[in-house]
Amino acid sequence: MKTAATDRRFGLTALAFVAAVLAYRLLLLAIFPYDLYGDEAQYWVWSLTPDWGYYSKPPMIAWIITATTALFGDGLFGIKLGAPLLHAATALLMFLLGRRLADARAGLWAAVVYTLMPAVGLSSFIISTDAPLLFFWALSLYCLIRAFDDGDWSWWLATGAAAGLGLLSKYNMGLFLVCALLYVLWSPERRHWLRSPRPWAGALVAALIYSTNLAWNWANDFVSYRHTHDISHLDRSDGLHPENLLSFFGEQFAVFGPIAFALLLIVVLRRTPRPGDDRMRLLLSFVLPWFVAIGLLSLLSRANANWGAPMYVGGTLLLVIWLLERRLTGWLKAALAFNLVLVLGMYHYDALMRAVGAEMTRAGDPYKFVRGWSELGRQTEELMRRYPDAVLVTDHRMTAAQLLYYARGVPVQRKWNPGGGGIGDHFDLTIPFDPQEAGTAIYVSYVPRRPVAHKDPLTDRYADVESLDDLVVPIHRDHALHYRVFRLSDHPTADGELPPDRGMGEDGAPEPDRAS
Repeated sequence: MKTAATDRRFGLTALAFVAAVLAYRLLLLAIFPYDLYGDEAQYWVWSLTPDWGYYSKPPMIAWIITATTALFGDGLFGIKLGAPLLHAATALLMFLLGRRLADARAGLWAAVVYTLMPAVGLSSFIISTDAPLLFFWALSLYCLIRAFDDGDWSWWLATGAAAGLGLLSKYNMGLFLVCALLYVLWSPERRHWLRSPRPWAGALVAALIYSTNLAWNWANDFVSYRHTHDISHLDRSDGLHPENLLSFFGEQFAVFGPIAFALLLIVVLRRTPRPGDDRMRLLLSFVLPWFVAIGLLSLLSRANANWGAPMYVGGTLLLVIWLLERRLTGWLKAALAFNLVLVLGMYHYDALMRAVGAEMTRAGDPYKFVRGWSELGRQTEELMRRYPDAVLVTDHRMTAAQLLYYARGVPVQRKWNPGGGGIGDHFDLTIPFDPQEAGTAIYVSYVPRRPVAHKDPLTDRYADVESLDDLVVPIHRDHALHYRVFRLSDHPTADGELPPDRGMGEDGAPEPDRAS
């Protein structure tokens, strides 16, 4: 028999579990052995100038980093802190959602399943837009359920506020409206809300909150929207790509966990809500549109593994409630055990590799993209001390972001856009390099793994080009951060003509890039 004391015990257990995992993650974050990922470094750059929008994302991620670094400094702990805190808060919302839709026991299981989801385990150490998106998605869903059940104006307005903040976190929060509308149309008990002013007032609140980013985009030639369209590659689609669809769904076994995702697929494909089973209609309404939308996108073009992350808020609840109702807790325990092994393996990957005596290689290292950047920054600062009056110029978004963070001792840094006219990233928009600027430039150029044999479009613009020692940071036997370095001075004439001899080699071209 369920009692208030039993519910309280489940609630305290959920709180204790989430708090314990959060403490463990914060401890690991305090001794984090890796560097920032390029996107994280870019978000940190954004946080230095809080705004209503940025080149590729809405502003929430920058605001979060501004807040956490103001309290804890701009080291890795302060920059990344928002991620584990937001995921812990989302896990507690999962408890509230599970309790509301079923009981406190389901809430406890939902909080645990969410916390140990492999994607959440990894995302807790990456400050990205997914952490605030999932939090506001779960908060919006909870407020929406309370609004449907209680009918109070306050819950409808709270739903709109949470959804608006979600839109300021990531644009695919817009699918929340589609999911909510599907549920209302599917549920005979809820259709009357379409005639009520309260949901529309909530939608207006969401629109008003989001309008700040819309205004920013209006003032900046809708650059974020154009970027979002570009990364979808829909305009370059050349037919159907079933292999991309299979790849996306295959990646979901890693996102949600192999056993958990297999079980979720069974529930989604076989579960038809019984008449009056409004709860399952609700949860399926917040899962199915993601399968359809991201599935179609991957079939027509491509989709990143994390693009469907919000469906696991509803998916977790759907799976937990379905299994508990059938007393199949053994499957839940198996899924959690498997996920726990995966998460701990991610957290202690380096130690495990050392323990088994395995050699790290590029192909076998999931952390290869977050190694070596602090050393590259140190080498760059040492290089620039020899040229104190020079401008540091990079030609790659990730490089620019990393050196702005790890080479902060270099006062003037610029980003060269080798593609020419268009704005290709945030740094093209904010710190573009004009080759006609006076003075000397130290040009640090990324060397791709595959050689690219062509003239460098920036060095070709200078009369005096001196090739300096490469910057090389060994990572593994078969992998290194490798950058070519040039000192550029003596600009070409006003009409762009170059002197006949540039001293760049027999054919007047720089050496071909070397693979790292």
